[in-house]
Amino acid sequence: MDGLPDAVLANRSRLELAIAIDALLEELEKESQQRRAVVELKFFLGLTDEEAAGALDLTLQTLQREWYCARRWLFERLK
Repeated sequence: MDGLPDAVLANRSRLELAIAIDALLEELEKESQQRRAVVELKFFLGLTDEEAAGALDLTLQTLQREWYCARRWLFERLK
């Protein structure tokens, strides 16, 4: 790709990964907005289970179940 800075080319795979993750999250949101929110809070913001449950007004058990289901869903699609 002529004309692109080396730094852009070096980060191309990161950009592609970010785009792929965003597309997966869009797909997940169609199935469950709550599960997408759980992924965003836990994975991207690094909240604890307790913090994420409080932010989403969920019981700890429900948050943990949604996190498990969301991770399983994502891993299946990343195979």
